This record gives sequence, C-alpha cells and structure tokens, in this order.
Amino acid sequence: MHLQPATRREIKRISTGVLLGSALMVAVFAVLDRFSWPVLWGALLGDAVAIGNFVFLGISVQKAAAAEALRARQIMQFTYSLRMLIVVAALALSMAVEVFYWLAVLIPLLLPRITILVLQITGAYKPDKGANEAKGE
Repeated sequence: MHLQPATRREIKRISTGVLLGSALMVAVFAVLDRFSWPVLWGALLGDAVAIGNFVFLGISVQKAAAAEALRARQIMQFTYSLRMLIVVAALALSMAVEVFYWLAVLIPLLLPRITILVLQITGAYKPDKGANEAKGE
C-alpha cells in the first residue's frame, strides 16, 4: 500500500519525536550513571515498536478510510488488538530477556503520545486546511 503524503509527514514527525525522546532518555541514564547495554538495546526495541506501531496505525487508517463503514470498523478493531498485542509482547520480552532493560522499552512506547502533545502545545500541529474545507469548516 502506498502511504499518503499526510500519513508520511505524520510518521516522520512522530519518528523524530520518538528518536529524540529516546536519545534524551539514554542521556539521562548516562548522567545518572545507570547507562548499560540493556538500556541501549531496550531503547532500540522500544523505538522500533513505537514507530512500527504508529506506521501500522497509519496504514490501518488509510485502509479503513477506503472501506465501507462496517468493514472499516472491523479493520480498526482488529489492528488495534494486534498493535496492543505487539506492545505487550515487546514488554514481556524485555522483562524475560536480560539483554533488554524493561523501563528503556516502556518509555519509548509512551513517546508518540508525548510528541503529539508537545506538537499541540507548541502550535506545531495544525490540521490540514484542505481537510477542514472539505468538511465545511
């Protein structure tokens, strides 16, 4: 499936926020003298799952938008369940395998939401004018 330009733009913004936030997290671990390889591997796993989760969400929304109402609802419900299962599996893996530090996996999973909040607070997030005009706003 070809990603729409708006979806690509949002994925880039969220990915940037996740990677910057994760780098900050690793720096805080280093300043607190708590840095270790499991922190770095955990951050990488958390980044991959957080960004992958957002990409999967974007693809799901595009597919749902192109489908009829009932099918769209089914797509979104199924992909939500699958995305949450992936998140839980990543956290379980990080707790079961010592190569990952679980907290360094968890924090990047929260970063997409934090990135969106920061973009809204700073005014950097503005809905597309074309979308609002199409709705009659």
